[in-house]
Amino acid sequence: KLTISEVISQAWELTKKNWLTLLGLVIVCEIITYIAGLILGPSIDPMVIQQLLEKQNDPTAFASLYMTILPDIIKASLIQSIISIILLCGVYQFLLDSGRGNGTFSMDLWKRPAGNYVQYFLTTFIVGFIIYLGTLLCILPGLFFAARLQFASFYTLDHKESNCIDAIKASWNMTDGHTLDLILIAVVYVGILLLGLLCCCVGIIPAY
Repeated sequence: KLTISEVISQAWELTKKNWLTLLGLVIVCEIITYIAGLILGPSIDPMVIQQLLEKQNDPTAFASLYMTILPDIIKASLIQSIISIILLCGVYQFLLDSGRGNGTFSMDLWKRPAGNYVQYFLTTFIVGFIIYLGTLLCILPGLFFAARLQFASFYTLDHKESNCIDAIKASWNMTDGHTLDLILIAVVYVGILLLGLLCCCVGIIPAY
């Protein structure tokens, strides 16, 4: 059984070993996402934006005009979300590989069946929805579900043949009996992030 100090220590050692590659990977992914947003963002006529600003005091007219551009906004957001999910899968795969001592950057990080990306999205959506419902029930159930289901998305990436149900079951089983420890680790992690922010925000990079 790992203690919190051992978890932090191992995470720090892995970070020191792979921080440059991970940082470069994250920066490249952010740049790609930003460029994709500029290229694929909704093309809205400036005149429409001006009309929206003018009709802020008229809810009916504002809603009617907004509905004319809503399909373009939804389409652009969906495309950007898909791109972000694909890029994020590669980043998380690198983290998994790094934990096993073979974290290297290559295009193989994104080499997986299209169905696996779909299952990753479904797993992330379902887990997020469960945590959201739990949070509505006085927060504590949300923390409980967050701790028990936090590895579901990683399981999907690590087992390309699995589906969202397999991933949720696997995370639930592997966290059995460790809920409190996982919540405490999360609290410590948040504290480290806050300390990173206090270090002129630069510390947030290794903290994350």
